Amino acid sequence: MPIVIKLKKSELPEIQETKPKWFKRWNRRIRYFRRITYIFLLYVGLASAVSFNSFMIEEAIQQAGFPIFVMQSIRPPPYNETMQAIATYERLVDALESWTYAVGWLNPIAYNGYLCYVEGCRANAAMQKVALKLKVQQQVGVLPNVTKPPEEPHMDITFVWENASQPMTLKPLGNRTFIAKYSIGTTTTVVKDITSIFIARDNYNPGYLFVSVTTKNSKYSVGKIQRVHIGYS
Repeated sequence: MPIVIKLKKSELPEIQETKPKWFKRWNRRIRYFRRITYIFLLYVGLASAVSFNSFMIEEAIQQAGFPIFVMQSIRPPPYNETMQAIATYERLVDALESWTYAVGWLNPIAYNGYLCYVEGCRANAAMQKVALKLKVQQQVGVLPNVTKPPEEPHMDITFVWENASQPMTLKPLGNRTFIAKYSIGTTTTVVKDITSIFIARDNYNPGYLFVSVTTKNSKYSVGKIQRVHIGYS
């Protein structure tokens, strides 16, 4: 007579479920694709935030341009008020230029577009000044005395290691020149009459910048710079 041994359910051997190799490979690929997707969505969100701020500055520039056209249509146009409106317009253009150079490179699709927009706005401001002077001279005969001349706009950009991830070359518009102030250790140097300046990360000194400056009379390069401040002369 055969011997029958009854085992409890807890004493039965566990049967491990084996999955085919192709399933494991595809599972790894799906996890990798998810990670790439999360990183891509994070970048898209950051680039969209940068572009949205650029768009809001652009809208502010357009709003500042409307009073200029309104005052230009008055006969004779108010000279002082119109020049102050143009100065406000130029300050907003400088703000857009500074923002684009600082973080606008995070969205390379819109980077060159906003720089072209800045250049077009500067040409528009210069044309408005010429048109204003011609209208006043034709309708009044002489330019009025400017009791409080509008503040001349200036570009104001500071580069450090964090916002210089991409090399860039800056050139002033028209006949204007840059003035730069950079720091090496405890020594601060000021360079004037700059016609072109190249800024990049110093590959030989992590955490520092490399700058190549071209002035009206000379050209030289400097490394191991902590920060660079650039503005119009």
